[in-house]
Amino acid sequence: MRQLLPLAVLACALVAAPVCGTGAWAAEGGDPAAAAAPAPLKTTMAKKGTVRFGPNLKAKAACILDAGSELELLGPAEGMPGWYVVRFPREGSAWMHQKVLQAQPDGKTFLVLEDRARARDDATQGASIVAELAKGDVVEGKGRVVGAWVAVYPSSAVAYVHKSVINLPKEVVQAAVAKGVVLSMVDAQWQVAEQLDAQYEGALRRNLDLAATLDWSLLAGLLDSVGDGHPSVAVQLKAKAIRERLAKVIHAVATVQEVNHLTPVRDVPGEPRVATPEELVDAAAARAKAQGGEEHAVAHQPKPVPEQPKPAPEPEQPKLTPEQPIPEPPKPTVAETPKPEQPVAHVASEDLKTAVAAAPLAPGAFAATGWLEERAYPQVGANHVIIDKDGNVCAFVTVKAGTPIQLSEFFWRNVGVRGEVKQVEQSLHNLGKAVPLVVVDDIALLGK
Repeated sequence: MRQLLPLAVLACALVAAPVCGTGAWAAEGGDPAAAAAPAPLKTTMAKKGTVRFGPNLKAKAACILDAGSELELLGPAEGMPGWYVVRFPREGSAWMHQKVLQAQPDGKTFLVLEDRARARDDATQGASIVAELAKGDVVEGKGRVVGAWVAVYPSSAVAYVHKSVINLPKEVVQAAVAKGVVLSMVDAQWQVAEQLDAQYEGALRRNLDLAATLDWSLLAGLLDSVGDGHPSVAVQLKAKAIRERLAKVIHAVATVQEVNHLTPVRDVPGEPRVATPEELVDAAAARAKAQGGEEHAVAHQPKPVPEQPKPAPEPEQPKLTPEQPIPEPPKPTVAETPKPEQPVAHVASEDLKTAVAAAPLAPGAFAATGWLEERAYPQVGANHVIIDKDGNVCAFVTVKAGTPIQLSEFFWRNVGVRGEVKQVEQSLHNLGKAVPLVVVDDIALLGK
């Protein structure tokens, strides 16, 4: 085993490049793309209807609005057909415990005293979580108190409404039709880049030796292509931010691979395979053809991802002639397993882990993101799943023993989960694809 001492360069790069998860379509707080996020669209209620805390008829009602009431439409609830995300209506209320609030002199507002302070859909500790607010945020009081709970208007929160009760703006209808029949190459590149980034950064945190074998140059090329050619300025900025954050890591890994003559590996061992952009585009085109939208199946092509130089091929071994005796393969024995250099590489890896642990790193990438739903898979040993933006199960979810997390507080919320990822035999669930099990030790509410 070749020792990877130059991996120390990678540890230095990590100090300056915090590892964090990639976001979804909407810009989250602190995201450099936030300033360029599309403005909300104004719309109205087509008839009297319910605005809910989650994109499901089982979700609790936030409020009931009359026909003609105005709403700010933020976008589709991806993965939940027919549902849209709206800015939390002023007519609705959420509840926060008084211990995380400080009344302000104006008598109308409250200062949030803790990070990730939770606003809930009812005045009870186990109620579903509507929003997580940051320390220093200000919320408006609604003039109602139940025990230790205060009714507030969290302006940063979102709610959900079904398309059947709203007047959809023309722009939204056109976008929905286009999205249903076409996937451009640059959109596919962005999807792949987000998935590879999550897996690669997860490898960085688990095993630096493994991370040093991955094809970071491929990820860099995808991010460059999206940053230069995506039609959404918000996505461009997000891709460029990831690229800049990982620049030193990408350079350090390239150095390690060159010095140690390593051939980059695209897929992370043990992780679900990430489709290529071409595969995603072909699949979308096939769906479009099946829906009668063949004429829409070809999308604009962005600047192609530049090919990375490939290592020189190994010298061809001389072929044996009939006159030459064919040597018998040596019998495998324990003694033949090379061991002397393994401790050196292991020590180098431990040194790097120590350096990374001392660095001011942000939380790692989410193991899965999407809608948390209660759905039992007894053979898997999970009663909850994460639904992705395509409406498919992307992860089974259980809670790590001893962790004070109540998944019921997050039903029908868009969340990110972190924790140990375990592979599950497909025969146990029959979903037709590899779906991992996440043993959750942290869960966060996402913006949409």
